[in-house]
Amino acid sequence: MQKLTRESDELLHLDALRFLAATAIVLYHWRPDGLFGSLDATRQHLGFLNLSVDLFFVVSGIVMYYVYSNRLGDFSSFGRFLQRRIARLYPLHLVALVLTVALDFAALHFHIHMNHPESFNIKGLLPNLFLVNSLPFVSSLTFNGQSWSISAEMFCYLGLPVALFLYRRSKLAPIVLAICSILLLTFFARGIDWTEWTYDFGCLRAAQIG
Repeated sequence: MQKLTRESDELLHLDALRFLAATAIVLYHWRPDGLFGSLDATRQHLGFLNLSVDLFFVVSGIVMYYVYSNRLGDFSSFGRFLQRRIARLYPLHLVALVLTVALDFAALHFHIHMNHPESFNIKGLLPNLFLVNSLPFVSSLTFNGQSWSISAEMFCYLGLPVALFLYRRSKLAPIVLAICSILLLTFFARGIDWTEWTYDFGCLRAAQIG
């Protein structure tokens, strides 16, 4: 097993910011009833924490560019990069997926009330398993719903070498990519606030922000 190491000792302040963003995301999903008098009031007061996932994407994008901008020059280096990313993200994702599938099956078998019964959709199993659940293969978040952000992050990792290649060719490339991302968001928006995108093109949300 490869020992886990920090991306860079020079960006620890950004790693701290990423930790705070992750903590805010946990709080957003937890939102205990009664914290602000009622569950609805709690959701209203803590709803802004939804943007913490976008902050996480921004920080991750900065760290990835700073650390890997001069390292991904060929297919072998990209292969090693992708291998490390998968090793960091996928094992825990797989464990969480197996647990949520088991819990959902148990809830159905023993007729236990589920807060989000729509999340138990067998059609969402393969998209979750292959980390493409930030694309609208189903009509809602399924099983370990929060893993859409891991899927979106993986899409960004796949696109990172292309973005770096274009940047090396022209310093205007980031501006062009940003404009293209905005156009894609506009095309797929369908009147939906992009900060709410998860299973429905959450990968585009991450690409635009990151």
